[in-house]
Amino acid sequence: MASGSDRRATLLRLITGHVRTQCVYVAAKLGVVDQIPIGGAARVDEIAQAVAANADALYRVLRTLAGEGLFIEVAPRTFSATELGDLLRDGESSTRYVALMHGEQTMPMFVHMLDSVRTGTSIPMLQHGMSRWEQLAGDPEESEIFNRAMRGRAHALAAVVLSLDWSGVQTVVDVGGGTGGVLFPLLDHERHLRATLFDLPHLETDARAATAAAGLATRCDFVPGSFFEAVPGAADVYLLSNVLHDWDDASAARILATCRAAVRADSRLVVVESLIPPGDTSSPVKTLDMQMLVVLGGRERTYDEYDRLLAEAGFTLTQVTGETPGALEARPV
Repeated sequence: MASGSDRRATLLRLITGHVRTQCVYVAAKLGVVDQIPIGGAARVDEIAQAVAANADALYRVLRTLAGEGLFIEVAPRTFSATELGDLLRDGESSTRYVALMHGEQTMPMFVHMLDSVRTGTSIPMLQHGMSRWEQLAGDPEESEIFNRAMRGRAHALAAVVLSLDWSGVQTVVDVGGGTGGVLFPLLDHERHLRATLFDLPHLETDARAATAAAGLATRCDFVPGSFFEAVPGAADVYLLSNVLHDWDDASAARILATCRAAVRADSRLVVVESLIPPGDTSSPVKTLDMQMLVVLGGRERTYDEYDRLLAEAGFTLTQVTGETPGALEARPV
C-alpha cells in the first residue's frame, strides 16, 4: 500500500498536469527540437537566440521536460532530444501540431470544463452558440493546425486500416476523411483501390492539393458534402475513421443512417475508433473522452455501445480488430 506522502505526490502530479502540457506546447511552438541536430546537442543560449526566447526561462522549460524524458542535459545548459522529444520535430507525421492544438485551442476550453460537466454541452456551444466544427470552418489558421494535428495522429489509424483484408475490394469512400491522412497510406499500400475522399467543402482546396502531392489524383477524388445529409453511394467499403467519437449518440446515429442509405447489400462498413476498456483501469481513451465532452460534445464508447449504435442503424458487427485504436467491421442487414 502506498504511503500518505506517495499518495499526495500522485495527486499533486495530477493537479499540476497542465504545467507539463504547457511546457510541451512551448517547446513545440518555439520549434525547440528543430534547433537540436538529430543525434546531436545544442546549448540553451543558442536555441533561445534562434527561437527568440529568454535563455534562462527556456532552460527551465527544457530542464522540466528532461525530467519527463523528452530531453537529456548532456552538459550544463546543453541538451539533446530523446526519441520521445524527436516526435516534436517538424514534419507531416510530427506530433508538434497535436501539442499546438492542445496548447492553443483545447487548454483554454478546459478552464471551463465544469460548465460542460454541469450541462453536458461542449464549451464552444455554450460560449459561442456553435459547434467546434463551425468554428474551424470559419478560422483557416486554427483549421490548419487542427488538420495537421489529425495527420500527425493518422499513422496509428492507418496501421489498423492496413491490417484489414482488402482483397476483393475495388472502391472505398472515406467518410469525413479530412485531407487523406488515413486513406492515402491505404491507397499506397493497396494499389488496386480507387477512392472517394468525402468531407466538408472548406477542406476541398487542401484535400485536392494533398491528393495531388501524394500522386493519387487519378485514383482518388474529393467530393464535398455533409455526412448528416448524404454520402456517395454504391462503394464496396465505407470507412469512418475517428468520426463517430466526435459526436453524441443522436448525431452518430444520423451519420450511420446516411451511410446505411448509401451502401449496397454487399458493402462493408469499417469504423475505426478507440474502445473504452471495462473496469477502473487507467486508459488514454478515458482521458480522450473528456476532450470529446468539453471540445466537441462527442464521446468515446465501449464495444457494447458501438454494437448498439450499429444495430440501430441497420448494421451487424462481423469483426473487431484491435482496441486502441481498433476497427469494427459491419455489414448491412
